[in-house]
Amino acid sequence: MQHLLMKSLAVVGLLAIGATANAQDGRYGYGDVRGREPLDRVRADLDRAARDMYYLSGGERRRVNHARDEMGEFQRKWERGRFDKGELDDVIGSLQHVVDKNRLQPRDRDRLLSDLDHLREMRARRGYFGRDRY
Repeated sequence: MQHLLMKSLAVVGLLAIGATANAQDGRYGYGDVRGREPLDRVRADLDRAARDMYYLSGGERRRVNHARDEMGEFQRKWERGRFDKGELDDVIGSLQHVVDKNRLQPRDRDRLLSDLDHLREMRARRGYFGRDRY
């Protein structure tokens, strides 16, 4: 009986270690079946930054709106099962332009830079992360 208990504890421990090893940045849920989580996170971070930028000039607002529009185009195709690298490049370029040219709160800049890293990883893996689709 004690031998069975020890084996059970060992299996549970290995499963816990495996789950921890596979965990990604807590803000991104790579296990989402349709892969919406990372894209929704980018959109939410961009929306949050836009809300914090009440002092924006017209050009800064246009850059944010353009990045949101690009994200929407890519996400619509993605949700229909189509990975469009060109659209993703447009999203990355627009988001990079917002980070480079807009006056952002440090917290918002850090989040958007993290989002850029994740989008670039997504592009490099052509929409796949390990065995799971983003």
